This record gives sequence, structure tokens and C-alpha cells, in this order.
Amino acid sequence: MFKFAKRRDLETINRSLQEFRSGNLSSRVSLDAGAGREFQDIQNQINETLERAEELVESLKSGTLVLIHEMKYPFIASRSWMVRARNTLPDSILRDELDTLIAQLDEARATTEVMADISLQIASRHDRSNFSPTDLAQVCEDVVLELGDFARERGQFIRLSGSGGVVFGRDHLLLVAIRNLVHNACRHSPDNAVVDLICNSWGGVAAIEVRDMGAGMPDEVSDEITSDRSTLLAPFGSRKTEGGGLGLGLRLSKAIFKRHLARIEIGDRPDGQGTLVRVELPALQG
Repeated sequence: MFKFAKRRDLETINRSLQEFRSGNLSSRVSLDAGAGREFQDIQNQINETLERAEELVESLKSGTLVLIHEMKYPFIASRSWMVRARNTLPDSILRDELDTLIAQLDEARATTEVMADISLQIASRHDRSNFSPTDLAQVCEDVVLELGDFARERGQFIRLSGSGGVVFGRDHLLLVAIRNLVHNACRHSPDNAVVDLICNSWGGVAAIEVRDMGAGMPDEVSDEITSDRSTLLAPFGSRKTEGGGLGLGLRLSKAIFKRHLARIEIGDRPDGQGTLVRVELPALQG
């Protein structure tokens, strides 16, 4: 009986920690009144740690908002200066470098904006009150428009197809998530390649597919993105092809898609060399 009680206490502790890890930051260990002194001490220590972790998340949320506010105008000013400088230069290596810096600046600004939005939702992960019906076809069209110039500079073409679908979500977050996937596909595809963006829905499911013509994605990257583990916004090694990158865009995409109750699959494209990223989201009916 004593061993059974200890096992039950351990299961309670583990369950509370899993709830906290999945996003319920108010989760605390609550053992039965008959728990032994040893387990009561463990409960108190864990709860103190969880309370501190929740406070740190709140600090992160506030700090991210301050970061966005402080960086907004330097981003805009720096980009404007780079564009002016680029337009006054003849074709040269320096002009190409400015093009790269402008693109990186745009990506960094988008990243900080999304991190701010995600941080606001960390403490209320299951609250979807700010979601609304979102037309995925329109989001995908906006992605193609935003990345059109980037693809054309590489001699690439982003091919949009499919019947679309409507999901319950936030359009600007989905735009960033899908744009990251397509941008990643373009960067890791050769010049003059076709990158496919496919959006369809059927039977309560809306699916987005991004197909590139690259050399494939390392297992450690695809495993991280498709796993159910909590997304850590830290860099991992990029695909060893042109463009480099820290993989932060893929992590942000994962965080956004998981926020929309999506399932992510990554594999080889069936119609030739390259990677296929497939995202399935619950579709709205009617």
C-alpha cells in the first residue's frame, strides 16, 4: 500500500509538470493530504520553481514588447537608409550586399514581431478568443506576392495551386508561418527552380504543402519541427546549402502552426528531388 501511494504521488507530480510544459503555466503540484513528508517537501520545492518560471515568462512577455517598441524605428530608419544607398549605387558587389542586408533586416523585423505576438499568448495557450475564420487561399496569395521579387531575383517561380480552405486562426500569424516555409524552400532550391505552394481542404482538414527542389533537410531539423515537444526559440544548425540561416524561422513556423492545432509532416517530395513540408489544420465547414 505504501509503494502504491508513493507511485501515485510521483504520477501526480509528473502530470503537473507535463501540464506546465504543455503551456498551462498556472499548473502546480497538488498531492493528497496523506502524502508523506518527503513528498510534501518535493511538492513545495517544485511549486516554488514553477511559480518563479511563470514570473519569468511574464517578464519575457513584457520584455519582448519593450524590445519591439525600441527596435521598431531603428529597423525602419536603417532599412530606409539602405534602400536609398542601394538606389544610388551602380551594379556592384556592394549593391548586392545591401540587397542581402535589406532582406535580412526585413526578416529580423518580422521575427521580432512574431515573437512578441507569441509571447503574449504563452500564458494563455488554449485561449483562442482572438481567432477568426481565415481564408488560407488569400494568405497563400499574399505569401506569393511578398516573396515574388525574392524568387525572381533567383530566377525561381513560386507556383500556387489548390482549392484553398478556411480555418480558425489569425491571418497575420499564418502569413508569417507559411512565408517562412516558402522562403526557406526558395533559399534551399537551385536557381531557376519551381517552388510549389499547394493549399487544399477536404473532410474537415485544410492542408498546406510546400515543395522545394533542394538537397533535403537534415533529420535533426525535421525531427525537431515535426515533434510534439515544446518549441524552443533557439537556433539549430541550418541545412548546409546556400544562404545559411539559424533555423529560427522554422521554429517560429512550428510555434504558430501548433498554436493553430496543426500537424506537421516533413519528407521527400514524391515527384522528384526535394523536400515536402505538409501542414494539416482543422478546417471550418460550410
